Amino acid sequence: MAPTESTPLIQVVSIRPARDRYPHTALRRFCTIALLSTLIALVTLFLLPTRWLPHADHDPYHPDDPWRNTSPPGNAPSPAKKLSYEKLQKLLLDTPDEAKARSWSEYYTSGPHLAGKNLSQAEWTRDRWQEFGVERTEIVAYDVHINYPRGHRLALLEPIDNSAGKAPEASDYKVKHEFNLEEDVLEEDGTSGLDNRIPTFHGYSASGNVTAQYVFVNYGTYADFEDLVRANVSLSGKIAVAKYGKIFRGLKIKRAEELGMIGTVLYTDPEEDGEITEQNGYKAYPDGPARNPSAVQRGSVQFLSDPTTPGYPSLPGVPRQEPSSIPKTPSLPISYREAVPLLKALNGYGPKASDFGERWQGGQLGYKGVEYNIGPSPPELVLNLMNEQEYVTNPLWNVIGIINGTIEDEVVVLGNHRDACKFLITKVAHL
Repeated sequence: MAPTESTPLIQVVSIRPARDRYPHTALRRFCTIALLSTLIALVTLFLLPTRWLPHADHDPYHPDDPWRNTSPPGNAPSPAKKLSYEKLQKLLLDTPDEAKARSWSEYYTSGPHLAGKNLSQAEWTRDRWQEFGVERTEIVAYDVHINYPRGHRLALLEPIDNSAGKAPEASDYKVKHEFNLEEDVLEEDGTSGLDNRIPTFHGYSASGNVTAQYVFVNYGTYADFEDLVRANVSLSGKIAVAKYGKIFRGLKIKRAEELGMIGTVLYTDPEEDGEITEQNGYKAYPDGPARNPSAVQRGSVQFLSDPTTPGYPSLPGVPRQEPSSIPKTPSLPISYREAVPLLKALNGYGPKASDFGERWQGGQLGYKGVEYNIGPSPPELVLNLMNEQEYVTNPLWNVIGIINGTIEDEVVVLGNHRDACKFLITKVAHL
């Protein structure tokens, strides 16, 4: 029969039961194992004396000897560098200099150094590397689609007069609470009060001005949103309030958008700080190690790299695409101090986080009166979120230094970013 579209690609063919290939199988297996064991024993006996036993011209420091101490005795020279173990150890311990580390940290954090606005720091970094002996150091420019903050606002609104019972319009609201979107100016921290300090904002956040009811969405993970959908919590047309943590901040906004939400507010719950919290008796910065209540986590909320050059470098002159991997709804970061009145206003509305699974437990603002209700907020209590960003294509400067190694066909890339959304120093290096 001719094959058709329903003919199986793998045919089943019936065969008779398998039989032993040779008679006396057990005897043959025993002979094979005995022969192989004899050969292995002979090879071992011949190779052992020549490989590991001492001989006349044996090097007392053999780096490939697995049975000896790999640390060279005394001042025995290294076969490659002729550097004694003690000198190498001293070099590694003495090279880091506390005074220099403090000086360089102060230089990088003495003023704003937003991406695309810090060429002088790139040149300073290049010059220092060349002084250190990294002669092959250069500055490479990339033209990147990027945003800078121009304005923001977050406020709780309530109707001026709701006696008529009709849905209020925008002009019918008054401010119930205006949120402070700036961090405290601290006498002990000079950079906190500079005139050119950078406002709190999200990199690649969308500009927009939205007013709506809001919902607490825990960490804003996919699973958290699924819990809310299963609980029939209304999300579409609302503003999300989420904790930082668990996943990248941009993915929280992405999922909120997919479910029809029109804005996102992110804050860092003291839950993320473990035991080092004011609730546990630790003083806040600058008097102690606990997080300052006004501290705000900034950062990018993009879904990909440069959204105009997905998958290829943002070199000058390359083709550009319309941004498609950044949020379309506005977002703002706030401190946990400002999150308290926002979350307390939800007390008594909707289910509580404690009604959900273990992922929803652990919030540490209960001692501030927060009950972690989900919401939505009542129709007469809405949130106004305004975010204004300036988008431009600016050159960003990478400092690239090359140190030649000993393995020609392998490359190790060690990188970090010099820029920041405020005055802070860079993050942990990436390998």
